[in-house]
Amino acid sequence: VVIDNGQIAKNQNPHQVVRAAVGALAKPQRELISRMAALRGTIERATLDSVSNVGVGAKLDRAMDELIARGLVLASADRQRYQLHSLVRSAGYERLGDHETMHAQLENRWASLVSYADPNLVAGLSPLVERFHHLVGAGRFDQAREFFRDQIAKWVLFKHGEFTLGAALYRSLFPDGLSAPPMMDKGSSNAAAVRQMTEILMMQGKPNEAADVAQLAIERSNAWRTRQTADIDLFLKGEACLRAGRLRQAADSIDLGVQLCHQSSEQLRWAMGRELLARLLLIEGMRTEASIEADTALNVAESWRQPADIAQCLLTIAEIKLAEEKFEEAAEVAERAITVAQPTTVDLESFPVAAVRAART
Repeated sequence: VVIDNGQIAKNQNPHQVVRAAVGALAKPQRELISRMAALRGTIERATLDSVSNVGVGAKLDRAMDELIARGLVLASADRQRYQLHSLVRSAGYERLGDHETMHAQLENRWASLVSYADPNLVAGLSPLVERFHHLVGAGRFDQAREFFRDQIAKWVLFKHGEFTLGAALYRSLFPDGLSAPPMMDKGSSNAAAVRQMTEILMMQGKPNEAADVAQLAIERSNAWRTRQTADIDLFLKGEACLRAGRLRQAADSIDLGVQLCHQSSEQLRWAMGRELLARLLLIEGMRTEASIEADTALNVAESWRQPADIAQCLLTIAEIKLAEEKFEEAAEVAERAITVAQPTTVDLESFPVAAVRAART
């Protein structure tokens, strides 16, 4: 990195070097790189034009030439795409005055491009991802959560299985980290965000972290006035602990959740607690008891005509039959589960997929 007057930084703290290099820029270039820092990933020329403070065309070319010469920006051969190193982005973003206004401006731009998203390709989801990023940057956390739920989850998580990308995006709703509550306006929205984060972490294969996040909602159920749905958080923690092998904690969470459902007459959620219990019993080698619990849960789910819950119960029953070496029956039940399942609501990449594949074999 060239700091100033041709001086090249060597053997120095990289963070300090980059901060010094950005600070040594003339004010217009310094503001330009700060604006670029608000953008995500590779920066297209058209996007750069929309945030430029030095004009467009030749004026912007000259400003970019200096940034490139100083080693602060990388450019494609045709100068239509640019990239910032993470240290440069961080140093530039620190100097961006009104973060929320800049992100609001960029969110408006990407909102107009959402219709151009191509859900058949991960790269084609860029307009959705960019809009979400700038909604968060603009401090519109509730709107960002709803946009993720309605427009991003079905493609990123369920169509393409990009769980790492989904988790990285959703973590931005927790600016103080996953050990602190998110930044929603209402307690119920905070609880919903924590539940979604828990589910994404389990999809990502991080059950221990998922269990800790679920505990956050349990501890804050009174403050968030979500006590009446605390069983959902207990079941989520129970499932995460189950996947993590923390069986004692799983049993405690599931048992308490089932008790709360019984007290509040939440029949369907009570049934899904029994399905979780069936999985626990199966792990502990109690196949007969597990089969009874799973059948009970399936009967209730079928009476409520809930495809996602029916499919989950069937997958658990398939796994029980597999453990009993009833392979033909396991295959039939697993195929029925796949037929019933709704891809946008059932995580077929979680634990049951092993049962499905084994049953097919």
